[in-house]
Amino acid sequence: MKKLLISLLVSSAVIWPLQGMTEPGKGSNKGQQGGEHSEMRKQSEIKEQHRKQEKTYKEQQQGDKQQEQLREQDRERVREHQDESQGMTQQRERKAEQDQKELGQGSDQGQKSRENRKKWWQFWGED
Repeated sequence: MKKLLISLLVSSAVIWPLQGMTEPGKGSNKGQQGGEHSEMRKQSEIKEQHRKQEKTYKEQQQGDKQQEQLREQDRERVREHQDESQGMTQQRERKAEQDQKELGQGSDQGQKSRENRKKWWQFWGED
């Protein structure tokens, strides 16, 4: 009796782990179900990867649009600044060319000092 019990235990200990090692689709119904589940898992993983790729692509497109808008705003600022700087240089030129209104008025001493006077914006500039 003891020998029979020990042999049954040993044989079940050897056979029981080998049952899970059978190829899917052969022998038991469990292998077929596992194969179907793995296929479904693969398909769902592929769909999830595709969704992630679409999402990142859309985000990249939105980022590109935002960058283009920022570039266009920068271009407009540069244009405005150029217009302002052109206007300022034109104004400076006009003021530099203007004659002093009071040149022929006042005392001789005052006239001499006004002739040698420089305008404030030309003080550091050309002599």
